[in-house]
Formats: sequence, structure tokens, C-alpha cells
Amino acid sequence: MEEEEQQQPEGSRRNWIFQLIFKTVVLHLVISLFTGSQRGKVDPSTGKSAQLYHNFLGDKELYDVYVYVTPDGRGDFQSLESGGQLVFSAENQVYSHKLNRAYEVTTSTVSASAIFFNEDDSNLYATVFLVPHKAYSTRATPFYKSEFKDGFDGHMVVETVALTTMRTVKKSKEVNLVGNNNDEDEGDGEGGEMCKHWIPRLDVNVVYDVTPRLSAPGDVYFEAHTKYPEESVYDPLLYLSQFWVLEEHYQCIKPTMGDEGLNLSIHFSTCSPSYYMFSTQFKLNSETGGILGTQSAKEFEMFKRTLMTTNIYMLLFSGAFIMLHSVFSFFALKNDIQFWHKNDSMEGLSALSVVINFVCDIIIALYIFDSEHVSWLVLFEIAIGVVASAWKVSKAIRITLTRQFPYIQVGNARNYVESNTKKYDKMAIKYMSIVMLPCIMGYAVYSLLYHKHKSWYSYLISVAAGSVYTFGFIMMTPQIYINYKLKSVDHLPWRALIYKSLNTFVDDVASFLIDMPWMHRLSCFRDDIIFFCYLYQRWAYRVDPSRPNAWNTSPASQEIQDEDKQESLDAQPEAAAENVTNLDEHPTTGKKSSKQPTRRK
Repeated sequence: MEEEEQQQPEGSRRNWIFQLIFKTVVLHLVISLFTGSQRGKVDPSTGKSAQLYHNFLGDKELYDVYVYVTPDGRGDFQSLESGGQLVFSAENQVYSHKLNRAYEVTTSTVSASAIFFNEDDSNLYATVFLVPHKAYSTRATPFYKSEFKDGFDGHMVVETVALTTMRTVKKSKEVNLVGNNNDEDEGDGEGGEMCKHWIPRLDVNVVYDVTPRLSAPGDVYFEAHTKYPEESVYDPLLYLSQFWVLEEHYQCIKPTMGDEGLNLSIHFSTCSPSYYMFSTQFKLNSETGGILGTQSAKEFEMFKRTLMTTNIYMLLFSGAFIMLHSVFSFFALKNDIQFWHKNDSMEGLSALSVVINFVCDIIIALYIFDSEHVSWLVLFEIAIGVVASAWKVSKAIRITLTRQFPYIQVGNARNYVESNTKKYDKMAIKYMSIVMLPCIMGYAVYSLLYHKHKSWYSYLISVAAGSVYTFGFIMMTPQIYINYKLKSVDHLPWRALIYKSLNTFVDDVASFLIDMPWMHRLSCFRDDIIFFCYLYQRWAYRVDPSRPNAWNTSPASQEIQDEDKQESLDAQPEAAAENVTNLDEHPTTGKKSSKQPTRRK
């Protein structure tokens, strides 16, 4: 019932969107101060007019892109001839940019020497060449054997990036508690061990920008370009990014992998300067923890995964449903608290269900906190639910403090004891226990034999949470059974139930948009069954204002009693004032007494 899950990041997705948009806008405004309409401005470092630069690659000009894997990062033709492997080529490309242009993806298998797989100091590099067609004198295949023009007109753009990185191998914390653990994955390694990892993805972006630029100090964007002052030319920006590689995509290098080869996926496209600034700012946030706040690596990983696996429309749809989820949860909690705050009678309400739900909420909270696959949004909501459940328990049962051990005395409310509700409640709990106990015991044995756990505590919490998630709808049956026996539903907090029902359908969608354990995700659909049962009982046991309920009172008569009570309360001040007036009159004549009170000297 519980699946093995990889470590997933956690965090708040909405905060990320707002912070990144704000930082990108601020960065764009700062850059605009130095790049927009600055012709004729003075460079303070030289005291001369700032030099105006033009892009070496003009609009609509043709160019070629070649990606080679080399054993060194020199970036010259000698490294290509000595052992370079061509893994990607895009020829006759037009220097332009189209919004939402898709990546051109090519996956190649890279072979490496035995030294690379056995020594951590041996690396591989991706060398990318951007060759304008106007730089060729005579083209040939492969391109580095072509003849190029002399001087500046025959130059090209070359960028190099390493395809390996040293990372700490994280060993799985889960073990088989009763069996042997010799079947661990080879990739786990020792906890904390450093291992050379292969980076299987490289994004090659040609930044399209033909705007004339001034060499102004502090221009972060333009400082990333290679400039040639004598020709007043800057090279097009060739942006190589490995930022969109997820945690599980890194591949630990082992000596046994020499015969298999390594897969390298090249994603090629053109991009705008805005995308370049957004991506570099995002990368800077991941390295520094953010300028406006601190975020964990898991939060970055979760947000990257969301952007990679979700299109923009689904992302907006996700944000809307998360907002609805929060709103309905708030109103459901608000009306539930209002109902229990005003409720003075437990007639028709299952006190045992309230206590069981409180215990289940604690178990779920401990399980969610113990899980690595969770969002802080879910943790916060569950914590609020635990506090509310604890408060409802204090309203459902009578708790008193004593001077003798165990210093707490728990009892039932008087109206709960004297009504048939307690009898039906115990009957429902009895039938529920008969069904649940064999299922829970079977699941506990199955989980112990076939699942891995971090510790015995994690095992117990996992079994308890799995039982709550899987058989939790059975725990909600006492209230349904009480409604069936009393043939009434007018004692339920229907306003809170309506908000909870709306939130249930939102949860069905949001459960696949927010990171959470699979059992917690499936429990959202379990609640739908209970809601439809309540809907059927609402239809079958319709509330008639003139019909007495199970306690020989009707809503209409209750309203009349409330009005009479309010009228009597309003009449009390008038009666008190009349009594004061009568005290001032003479007992026989009815005239007011003229005797003044004697003042003591």
C-alpha cells in the first residue's frame, strides 16, 4: 500500500513565483538604467563618451552550431582532432527568435576511456562552437577542417563546460527491519561519500539580441558578452546551462560502466535576453539561498520540477486550485469552530468519532512529518487541523483535573449519556472494530515483510497512517450509523460540511499538484465516499420545521422558545425599573415621599 518514493523537495510554490517575478523585474529595471537610450553618455572610468557596440551576428544571418565532447576544456581544433566526439550539430540556423520556440533535443551516447571511469580527476567537457556563415572562406566536413577568413572576420564563438561534478552520495535511510539488507542498490554507496557524477543534460541557448549596446559600468547583462573595442563589436551570447538537471538525473560514475557508455541530451534553442536574465537569476538564487529570503535546496528542486513538467496553463490552473483549497479549508475550519463553540449538546453527535478523528489527525501529522515527500503547505494545514481536533475533543467529552493519579478524569457529557446516541455510538464502534482489526493486523505484517523503513518508529507510524488512510472511511461510519438510527441529520454542522465537501473535490485535483505521500493523496478520494453518504442522508432525512426530531423538539418550536427567552431577558430591565419607582411611593396614599435622606455630619 505504501510505495517506495525518492526524496522529493518541499516548499511553498507560490512564494517562489512571486519572488522570482519580483527579482526579474527589478533586475530588468536596473539593467534598463544602463542600456536604454544611453547614446552620448560619459564613461566615468575614462571620462570619455561611452562606446557603442553592435552584435557581430546580424539579424537573419546564418550560423552553425556544433557540440563536441572532449577530454579537456581547451576549446581549440587540436582537442577535436585528438579525441573529440561530435554529439550535436545544427547547421544553417537563422539568427532570430520566436516566442515559445521548442527545444531541439538530441540524445547521444558518449564513450570514455577506462581512466575516466576509474579516476576522479579525469573529466569530460562539452565544447560548443557557434560559427557564422560569413566567417567561412571554404566550408568542409568536419567543420574544423574548413578554411576561415583572415583576421577578425573569420572568428567564431566558443564556450566550454564540464560534464561531470563531484557530489555526495546519499544512502537510502530505509532498511528491511526483519530481513537482510544485502540487496541494496549499487548506487547508494556509503553515506557522505563523494563520487564523480555524470551530468546527462546540457542546454545550448543562443541569446538573440541585435540591440546596440553602450559599455556602461554596472551593466551585468552586457558584461557577460565578449567585446572588441577596436571593431566596436560584441559577440552573440552563447548560454550553456545545466540548471534544469534534476537531482535524480545525476549518474554516479563507476568502473563497471565503461562498456555501457554515457547518455548526453543536448537541448538547443534561441532565447531572449529576458529568459537569460531570468535563468541566471534563478541559478543565483539556488546558489546563494535568495536575496530576499532563504530557501532550501528541496524548494528549488520542487519548483524546477514544476516548471519542467507543467505547462503554463496547467501551472495557472494549479495555482487557482491551490488558492481554492486554502480558501475552502479556512471557511470549513471557521464554521466548524463556530458550530462547536455554540454547541452545548452532544445529542445526535458521535463523541467517539471526535476522539478517534483526533487520534487519526495526530498519526497523520507524525507520518507526514516523518516523510521526505511533502510540501510545507500540507504540514501547516494538518497542524491547524490537529489543534482544532484537540479543541473539539474538549467540547465533546468532559475533562476534569484531579489531585490523584492520573490527575485527569475523562467523562461523557450528561446529555450524551442520557440519550440513545451513546448506545448507537458504541454499537457502531463495535462493528467497526470487527472489520478493522483483521485488516490492520494483515497490513502490519505485510508492511513489515515487504517494505523498507527507516526505523521501528517509522514502521509503527507508517502502519498506523496506512491504516488510517486505507480504512479511515470506516472510522467515519459511527456518525453515519447514528444518523441512520435517529433518522435525522439536523444535528450536524452542515455549513462546515458544505465547505469541507467543496474542499474535498478541490483536494482531488490538488492532490496531484502538491507534493505529498501517495497514501495521503488517495485519502482525498476516500473522503468523497463519506460526503456522498452524507448527501444521501440529507436527502433521505429531510429537515421538516414542524416535525419533532429524536429529542422531541422541532426547529420551529426551538425558534419560538428562543424568542420567548429573548423577550424575557429584554423585559427584566423594565421590571427592575418599575420596582425602583414603586419603592419611592407611599404605601397607602401612593404619593411620592418628600422625606429626604439624612446626611451624616
